[in-house]
Amino acid sequence: MNNLPAVASNYFVECKKCGQERYHKVLTHVGEDTAKLECEVCHTKKTLKMSEGVPVEKKAAKKPSTKAPKKPTLSRAEKAAVAAASAANARFIELQEKIGEQKAQPYRMASNFNVDMKIEHPKFGVGFVVMSLTDKIEVVFQDTSRQLVHGRK
Repeated sequence: MNNLPAVASNYFVECKKCGQERYHKVLTHVGEDTAKLECEVCHTKKTLKMSEGVPVEKKAAKKPSTKAPKKPTLSRAEKAAVAAASAANARFIELQEKIGEQKAQPYRMASNFNVDMKIEHPKFGVGFVVMSLTDKIEVVFQDTSRQLVHGRK
């Protein structure tokens, strides 16, 4: 007595890849109680074993993993950003010890700033001017170094 579904018919069973019950196409009968199925959604193939008209699920025993879990690695850009932030932080601390007692000037694009001035930026916070050109300044903040405009009228 053959209790397998007919070849080329659909059979509703759980797909292990999809993780849901889906229709599988019966591809072939392998034995009297075994058939090859293909998921209609993800097209993975599986073997179906029947016992007295009821599908039998084989549960594979999982071996405990001997590998250590992977640590997330940083990309080059992320490593460069971390290095730049730590360098900026070290420079900020150095300048804070040198110029820290000076009163911070509020940052405005129309104002002019000189080297070794302490400024207060509305978004970035307290920073120290390390380079001053006619139209822009470089300011070291606690997390990064930024170029800002100044002397605009």
